[in-house]
Amino acid sequence: MKNKNRFWKIYFRITSVVVLALVIGLAVFNDFIRAYEIAQPSTAASRYAESITESEILSMLEETLTDSSSGFNSKEATIAAYMQALPEDGYTCTRILTMGNTEHPVYGLYCNGVLLAHVTLEQGEKGSYGFRPWDVSDVEILPDNLPVKKATYSIYAPSGSTVTVNNIELTEEWIHAEDAVYPFASAFEKEGKVFCTQYVIQDLMGEPAVTCIRNGTVCKQEEADSNDAVYFLYPENATKTYDIVVPDGSSVTVNGVLLEEAYTVETGIPYTYSALEVNRSALPTARKYTVSGLFMKPEISVQYHGITLDVISDETKNTFMSPYPQELMYTCAVTVPTGSAVTLYGQDCTGYKIADTVTPYALLFEEIGTPPVLEQYQIDNLFLPPDDVEVVYGDKVLNIAAEQDGHTWMYNGEYPVVKNPD
Repeated sequence: MKNKNRFWKIYFRITSVVVLALVIGLAVFNDFIRAYEIAQPSTAASRYAESITESEILSMLEETLTDSSSGFNSKEATIAAYMQALPEDGYTCTRILTMGNTEHPVYGLYCNGVLLAHVTLEQGEKGSYGFRPWDVSDVEILPDNLPVKKATYSIYAPSGSTVTVNNIELTEEWIHAEDAVYPFASAFEKEGKVFCTQYVIQDLMGEPAVTCIRNGTVCKQEEADSNDAVYFLYPENATKTYDIVVPDGSSVTVNGVLLEEAYTVETGIPYTYSALEVNRSALPTARKYTVSGLFMKPEISVQYHGITLDVISDETKNTFMSPYPQELMYTCAVTVPTGSAVTLYGQDCTGYKIADTVTPYALLFEEIGTPPVLEQYQIDNLFLPPDDVEVVYGDKVLNIAAEQDGHTWMYNGEYPVVKNPD
């Protein structure tokens, strides 16, 4: 009897321990199951974060973004900018407690602290073990949170041009300044005389495609000194080229800027010389300069050996010309007995006779009748000093007396001695 009571005591103790162990085990298991179920949404979200690829993000961006929502940025440029801004490290998902509920919890898809998307989960049907698996039901991508590089571009275009950015024509609302200084004006029009239109476009993604057309001519784009500026040149038909012909050795200024040797296109241009000088050496010549790319008629000033020359403009040919200064031209006046042969530089001067005059020694000839007559010759517009005059009367070379009055040289041929016939 005593042994029997001991058996039951041991039995009940073992049973109690087993039951207690079962109770504790069930409680632990229940807590485990509960924790497992609670962790399932986070596990599903983490699993999604680990499996997402750039191609999936690209697909979501393509579905979300449209051309109209990005202004001047094309859809392709916008998506490319967003994809370029994606962080390179892995993604994580964290529950956003303020969004969603227990049936549809919302998680944030993060990368390097940047919230890329809202991920919404939902529970599926019960499986064979009574569990309801969690899966992603919706993903809302948040492209505006990406650190996309956006730039502000300044576009400088010739006044009166039609400008497009990514195939969108710019209107007046994009004009920042209508009188921006044109930076590519020639050295002779640098002082703010040539203007262009400046447009400013903000929040551009990627390098924009910009075109500029003026009066039907496509304007050439010029390299800019910064990455956020676009410059267009005026077409060649908007400017003029001018020729400037001046005496060689002149100092020429165009709009106050000294014209350098590099603008010379021709030297040794002959003037219209008289027939008496045409074969002489060391005659003055002219020089031609050419200045291109001017928008307005220039102001030309010419100095030649301290003399300010007149400037004659021929607008039909876009030519400026300064004649050789008249004050530097020579005049040769010769008075000789009638019938004399006058030569200058060895050239006959017959065609330069201008008048006959009575000799001032007429009283000496009263006894022999009508006094002899003198001839006057005048040769103007000589480029060189008339220092080679010869007078022949009959078979005699006459002595000539020379006087100079500035650039006027006067020669008087001495009348040959007349003997009294008695």
